[in-house]
Amino acid sequence: MSGTVLSSFGDPTTFAAALNDIGDVALVAPGGGPFCAGMTRIVLPRMSLLAAEERQARVAFVTPSDGRAAIMLPCSLGEKPLWNGAPVGDGEMVTICAGARPHWYTRGATRWMAVCLTTDALAARGRILAGPHFCIPPELHRWRPPTRALRTLVDLCRAVVLLTEAHPAMPVDAEAARGVEQELLQMLVECLSAGRPEPEPPARRREAASLARLEDLLHAPAGRRATATALFAALGASEPALRACCRAHLGVGPRLYVRLRRARIEGHNGAT
Repeated sequence: MSGTVLSSFGDPTTFAAALNDIGDVALVAPGGGPFCAGMTRIVLPRMSLLAAEERQARVAFVTPSDGRAAIMLPCSLGEKPLWNGAPVGDGEMVTICAGARPHWYTRGATRWMAVCLTTDALAARGRILAGPHFCIPPELHRWRPPTRALRTLVDLCRAVVLLTEAHPAMPVDAEAARGVEQELLQMLVECLSAGRPEPEPPARRREAASLARLEDLLHAPAGRRATATALFAALGASEPALRACCRAHLGVGPRLYVRLRRARIEGHNGAT
């Protein structure tokens, strides 16, 4: 393809940095032990295709880049990832665009694929293929496209990834890369125009917003010095309610998560 990178990762920080096509990703692995993940990144003229295999549970806080969209595709192997505390269902795909600040939690070994591109490129192709009203809504939405359309999209992505992994040094001319990209764009538009976007339910949105505020507090100078109890009070939630929310969205209790995130933030600040 236009550019291909096959990478292995032994720590969460470098893996998170490699996910910058999806956005700014802050990742912690609460289970302890050696971190292990691998990812294939295929760069096409106007999009990138990511395929990853992870070996253990982890949680990531994702801030999408302005003007870009990440389309997370279903994968039949491993634990189903959770976005804002709810797993990706069978036959479901997730779009993450500017305005979303979700937590992305995996409960164990998993595989996933994502297509990343600008919202302008997707919208332009969508208007040509599906009509002038085609658009991708901001924030996070779940979609249930027709089964055949989604299977065709996933199968093509998987075939491109498998071919690339089997022959990583194989040269591919620009015309072939553009052809693959055009086919992917057509299938994305077919899935998104036939499906109906489902926003997060209000209760889940409130929980996600509360946890996003927690991330802001952890980065603020005053929040770095505050006790965990003071942070929870600033959120306006009781600790039992916050504990239930964190267990659902993050897989761990709030105090452990605060310790893990603070260690990552302090490590990052020390490195810079």
